[in-house]
Amino acid sequence: MPDDELHPHDARIIELLSADARMTNAAIADDLGVAASTAHARLRSLVDRGLIAGFHP
Repeated sequence: MPDDELHPHDARIIELLSADARMTNAAIADDLGVAASTAHARLRSLVDRGLIAGFHP
């Protein structure tokens, strides 16, 4: 996958947090159908890559 394309899980995380910045990691994981650790790693990666700059309710 080219660097400029988001994995579908990453795009969904951004979509979910755009709707509710206070959504828990467990809720994100449930929505994605992955382990909480996987959701957390993907979220951290999005932050580290600058695709998520902050969390504002």
